[in-house]
Amino acid sequence: MKTIAVIAFLAAVSAGVLFIWSRSKRYGINSFWGFVRNPGAMPDLDEFHRKVDESATSLSGSPTEIAQLVDYFVFEAPSSRDVWTELRILAKLGEEAYPRALEILRDSSLKKRLALMTEQESSLPEGPINRLCEIFHQNAPPPLEAAMLLAPYLQSECDEIRKSVALVIGSISSADSLPDLRRALTDEDEYVRSYALMGIHRAIDGDRIEASSRDNFFELVASMWPEDTAFNVCDRIPLILLKLDRVRAIDYLLSDELFSTSFNPVWRILEAFNKQSVEVPRSRVLAVIETASAEPIKYPMDNVFKQALPLLGVHRNDEDLPMFHRLLDHENEKVSFGATEALYRFHQSYDRIRDPETVVENNGWSALTVAERHVLAITELDAEVKNGGFAQYYFNSSGAHWEDALSGLAAIGAEGRYRLMLTTVEKFGDTKPAVDRDTRTSQLSKIVRKKNDPFNEQDRSWFKNKGEILDRLIFKYNLSNLEGRQKADQSDERQPQ
Repeated sequence: MKTIAVIAFLAAVSAGVLFIWSRSKRYGINSFWGFVRNPGAMPDLDEFHRKVDESATSLSGSPTEIAQLVDYFVFEAPSSRDVWTELRILAKLGEEAYPRALEILRDSSLKKRLALMTEQESSLPEGPINRLCEIFHQNAPPPLEAAMLLAPYLQSECDEIRKSVALVIGSISSADSLPDLRRALTDEDEYVRSYALMGIHRAIDGDRIEASSRDNFFELVASMWPEDTAFNVCDRIPLILLKLDRVRAIDYLLSDELFSTSFNPVWRILEAFNKQSVEVPRSRVLAVIETASAEPIKYPMDNVFKQALPLLGVHRNDEDLPMFHRLLDHENEKVSFGATEALYRFHQSYDRIRDPETVVENNGWSALTVAERHVLAITELDAEVKNGGFAQYYFNSSGAHWEDALSGLAAIGAEGRYRLMLTTVEKFGDTKPAVDRDTRTSQLSKIVRKKNDPFNEQDRSWFKNKGEILDRLIFKYNLSNLEGRQKADQSDERQPQ
């Protein structure tokens, strides 16, 4: 039961922070469409972050009040979604929130209460232990003691508890926690294993693994292969190994047992090599491509092409150019994407051509060439539509560049997508979508009030359009429109073929 003290505390601390969300609640808003219909109820995130900072500052140095906030967050909240604001304040407080969290874990009388799970509507079950773990993976590095105190929960029958605990213990990655991580990495649930790996990855990025322990962590993670090929596990293993010991990892990942299409996650190895800029011997890449080339190319072999072709492109061997150009027009979008990226690397485009996003960041949208505006606007459009549809595109700031996106689609030869987008523009009437975001969201709200999800047909058609692969069309457009886009340093005069 909430005490009067806790209620009074939260009223004082959170009143300024929660005012943003109270406005949306008055409108009964609990979804994206609710905000589209009532754009005036959209929270001011800058103001929200300012209030969070103020609340954290007012609490800092007051352990009793911080402890009250921790108790409320862990034990009283219906779910973490209901106390998102409080979690942001705790994240700002960082290590100041840890003493009370550790006290709770040390108290054996609270163990059953911590593990009491509650079913959540439209989400996974959640209990106090899950919310307590969230406190430990915010801004400040988790305390070492937390790994020892949380370890017993790895034996819980609840997958959700083991997931949360594995993430924290992995994020700590102390030498003493190796036996517990071994338990987590052999858990029957692949998500528990994945969360443990995610934690180890965080520990590496946070430089928390001691040099004397890195070999042990390498061996622990490497031992998962070739047996564990679960989808949610394999995306992290090669990256972790490369970050722990690059030379040793390259040798291990290029072993005949792993670097072969008979090992299904090989494309994850190729992906990691791309991310970490590993130069793989050309003969090895060609061998993988050859064994993956049987038509029709389907999953996971299309992923092999997507990741292997760029690794081949960095060698800049003229003998590979015919294959790149042939696969550029392949019907499989992933294969075509791989060929596109290979040609960018072959021509060293990223070294030669300036990044339009950097230009905008430094000098604004008007500093872009026409071709750059087209490419960047189309890229923004495609990302928004794939994430949330045309409604999200016009609602967000990217929608201000709709004219460049529309003209860009015509310029690159995406006639079907051009006509598709034009039908969405026409829904705004003669005024067309406004450049000013407030005006545009007001226009959009009127459209949505008349018809729920008014762009559903266009959204579906955008996904179904497999004949106009944007990456391929943009690549060809880029090669034909390089004027004014070259970087100053041109050390290699080799030109695209």
